[in-house]
Amino acid sequence: MKLFCAIVLMLFLGALAKGNESFDEANRLYESGQFEEAVSLYEELLENEGPRVSVLNNLGSAYFRLEDYGRSILAFERALVLDPGDLSLRSKLKLAQDQVAVFSEAEPNGWWGFFANVSPDRQAMLVILTAILWPVCAFLMVRYGKKARWAMVVFLLSGVLLKLVLGPLKHKDESGPRGIILADPATVKLSPFEKADSRGTLSTGREVHLGRVENHFYWVEGSSGSLQGWVHEEEVAPVIPVEEQGADGSEG
Repeated sequence: MKLFCAIVLMLFLGALAKGNESFDEANRLYESGQFEEAVSLYEELLENEGPRVSVLNNLGSAYFRLEDYGRSILAFERALVLDPGDLSLRSKLKLAQDQVAVFSEAEPNGWWGFFANVSPDRQAMLVILTAILWPVCAFLMVRYGKKARWAMVVFLLSGVLLKLVLGPLKHKDESGPRGIILADPATVKLSPFEKADSRGTLSTGREVHLGRVENHFYWVEGSSGSLQGWVHEEEVAPVIPVEEQGADGSEG
């Protein structure tokens, strides 16, 4: 058993070291101006090791240097999903958006805006904390009555905290999955077929709401709701990647 654990640990450390070497090599390529080669390595790292803020950050910068602003915006948006409070990432995202004159949808302001930018892990911790405080405070109020006034205050405050945490999450859920237009521009079709008539176009870097997938086409709605239709999956990508789907939209 000890030998098996040692082998697993060695393989893990070896894979980690290899990943770090690939990341360093990609960074070296970026610094030397070989942006296309750097992009290939960053993309390979993401495919093999999963999403990492540092890799997505550098990938977005490499695409920006290649003037592929749609993919640059997508990389920065994906990094912000993992670390929504990173102001440097938000600055880079805005710079890329300014290049193609597109803007993110308005986010919650005030306290809702603050909690919307809290990382998912911390949001989960706040929800768990509130879920623990409520029954404990309720028990103390029932058990000790007026002597447990402080428990009532904590009970009410935890309810406010829960509303503040869940408010931004509800706002995001209601808007549906987000996507970023990659093509320059993307053609919006009347039906999910290559030969279907066009309803118009969406510019690269534009944020859209994504619906179902049929025949390798996403149903999309412009953030303003002014343009709806079908866009080929090569011309748009979800901010949060989904499982690979079959041609008819079912999981493959």
